[in-house]
Amino acid sequence: LTSAGHSVVFASPLGSDQGRPSADQLVLDGYLLGILRAKPVARGIYELMQQDPSFNNPIKYDEIVASEYDGLILPGGHGPDSKIYLESELSSIKFTNSGI
Repeated sequence: LTSAGHSVVFASPLGSDQGRPSADQLVLDGYLLGILRAKPVARGIYELMQQDPSFNNPIKYDEIVASEYDGLILPGGHGPDSKIYLESELSSIKFTNSGI
């Protein structure tokens, strides 16, 4: 997205107080004898993303003002942070009333 000229803002439940978001290390490294793991290109992109200042200093979920953004990407996953925003009443209200 950034190479296409878009600004990217990352968010997490506690923002930078929690530290940067992270991928599931098992998915990166592989499990079941390394059979199930992220593809090399995805691991490379994740390594680049870890160098982004915005990724390393996420805002808090409750600081999101959806109307200030042209779009929101809510990645899925099986980590606890995904469940927090997907099931959050605050998120539901913000995204439903934002017009996005």
